[in-house]
Amino acid sequence: MIDTLDLILRQYEYPEVSFLEEVPQYLTTVISDGINYETNSRKVVGLYKNYTITITSKRICINKGSLCKYVHGDNVAHILSREDIKNAINDLSLVLNLPINKASVCRVDIGANIQVDNPIATYLNRFSKYKYTQPSTMKHGINFKATNIELAFL
Repeated sequence: MIDTLDLILRQYEYPEVSFLEEVPQYLTTVISDGINYETNSRKVVGLYKNYTITITSKRICINKGSLCKYVHGDNVAHILSREDIKNAINDLSLVLNLPINKASVCRVDIGANIQVDNPIATYLNRFSKYKYTQPSTMKHGINFKATNIELAFL
């Protein structure tokens, strides 16, 4: 199932709207509104539902959120259909008053809930013994990272 879906909409793809003038008003919470000292330009960071939205004059990044959680309120036992994904993109487009369907996808996380026969410690112990994985603990679980894959046990 698709969980994380991060998107970028670039100003040159939608030149008729000033991102910094138009979009911040649609955020439910503005976390910061100030100057990005690396570029010496304005940057607004805010939230809409469970997504963090970063706005500059050149682009809008919609990230750090779960599409499944956006649609269903949680990402535990739901599977998103193509229609769910399409509706979520349309909803974001309507709320932010932007053509989110024109945005570039910059990250997709695919997850699954798997029922197992043994205690979770059995699997964690085996994964930790693989020489190509780097385990790291998280707030509610553990990650095993390899070159092109990441497994998270929550």
